[in-house]
Amino acid sequence: MKLILYFADGFAWHYLQQRPFMDDFWRHRRPLETLLGYSSTIMPAIVSGSPPQETGIWTEYFFEPKRRSAAQRFLSRPRMAPLRPLADLLRLVLFRATRKFGYMAEHRLRLPFAISHLFSRHEIRYDEFPSIALPVPTLADVFRERGIRYEFRYVKGGLNSSEELQHLQDSIDDVDVFFYYDPALDGGGHVAGASAEALSGPIDEIERFLPAAWDLISAQGAEPEMLLFSDHGMTDVEDHFDLFALLERFRLGSDYVVFMDSTFARFWFPSQEKRDAVVNALADVPGHWLTDEDRKRYGVDFSDRRMYGEEVLVADEGVIFHPNYFAPRFLGRRGYPDRATHGYLPEAQSTAGVFFYRGARWEGEPPTPFPVTSIFDAVVSVLDGDPLAAVSPGPGG
Repeated sequence: MKLILYFADGFAWHYLQQRPFMDDFWRHRRPLETLLGYSSTIMPAIVSGSPPQETGIWTEYFFEPKRRSAAQRFLSRPRMAPLRPLADLLRLVLFRATRKFGYMAEHRLRLPFAISHLFSRHEIRYDEFPSIALPVPTLADVFRERGIRYEFRYVKGGLNSSEELQHLQDSIDDVDVFFYYDPALDGGGHVAGASAEALSGPIDEIERFLPAAWDLISAQGAEPEMLLFSDHGMTDVEDHFDLFALLERFRLGSDYVVFMDSTFARFWFPSQEKRDAVVNALADVPGHWLTDEDRKRYGVDFSDRRMYGEEVLVADEGVIFHPNYFAPRFLGRRGYPDRATHGYLPEAQSTAGVFFYRGARWEGEPPTPFPVTSIFDAVVSVLDGDPLAAVSPGPGG
């Protein structure tokens, strides 16, 4: 048996309503129910089958206060107030320069100078499998325990079907499971929008590769099995909302702390009084404050809520919080740079990813939608040649 796992980051279910895609090839085609979060949330869940509160990873950045640096203490002096905007500008210039030229950027440079000491970052490597060490078993552990030979292929720059078919042919005798991670649809969707037509190049390339890979494995006399899945969909950006404009009368780092993502605003407060004042000031924001029930349903009910946010505001579908720490107003550029993004409530229609299966070893009937946390179980079921046990609803179900 040879198993191909093809992870197409950002392959949205609604692309299938815009164009045909291997309609007669797959045994099962299902919309995929994502998690509340970004790729840093979902990739650990894919490889482990566990929700964020079990992997320990919800968002890339988390609250972990440290002592202020000498530079921060210096700039916090009242007479240094005129220099603080310049310090933040230099910080962003340095971050953009290091990233543009391929150097490892210090990720705290993304954050406002006054609060950069309050956050740490999970060291996630998307070109590795698994992308980060986890406290729960992963597919890598399953493969090693069973003596399954596997190879992880990070398809940097997008899939070249001819090159990957040649590699598959060259290594087929030495590998049992080929795990491909293709980020092209995610990156392309951010730039071009959530459009199957605009993304026809990478979609066509996947459509060329997978049937040819199936035929190649079959011609070698091996038993092919194949899963194609994504982690989330893609949502066109329809509106921007400036949260910082509503917070101007509050002092960042004193009255409140916020980590401002494009679709998340996570808050910490020094007192209940400050919390009530800030939340009331944001009453008309186009977004949803997570409730206790939401946290349980989405698998993000951490025992220590200070780690990822005492209060969490999620933007409405298609709305972007801008400016934010990933797309600040920078050198006069005021518009949000991406035409589409992700990271909304899983119930939003545009957030659905894809789950496809072709093979003979899995006799189960997948649920609709298919929970992203059940990809792990599906892979194990294919390896065992057993029906998939009744799949429980994902954290959003």
